[in-house]
Amino acid sequence: MSERDENGDEPDDENGGFDEPVDEPADETTTEETAADESPGREPTASEETTGTAATGSPGPDEQYCSSCGEIIKKEAEICPHCGVRQKPAVPSSSKDRTTAGILAILLGGIGVHKFYLGETGMGVLYLCFSWTLIPAIVGFIEGLLYLTKTDEEFQRQYVND
Repeated sequence: MSERDENGDEPDDENGGFDEPVDEPADETTTEETAADESPGREPTASEETTGTAATGSPGPDEQYCSSCGEIIKKEAEICPHCGVRQKPAVPSSSKDRTTAGILAILLGGIGVHKFYLGETGMGVLYLCFSWTLIPAIVGFIEGLLYLTKTDEEFQRQYVND
């Protein structure tokens, strides 16, 4: 007579013994719980709060989009950890240099060359019209010193980016 297990099954020749019960994964998460995790009204986790990627998917203050794959990465990252593409450095918004503007204002401020350089044509014409009084030369010299004492960011924000 043949041998039987506690369920009354016969031995299985493929695995050399009795049928073994199949263990189901111990995943207790239901579809309702998963849907609740993705709901827009839920609170973001601590990692989502620090990365700025909660429900909006927008980069945080110290993050940016990868120029190649579009993933959110740190601004300091030279290479995207997702796609491996080197990130391009940020291009200044304008080609106006504060040192050039300062030197032009000190040397040629009397005829308003620095104002033309910065795109302020109306002020440049005004300086040119009153250049015979030497007042624009004095003001231009002072403006040149102000340009040279500012940081690049301050100069761009105040004189270039209108």
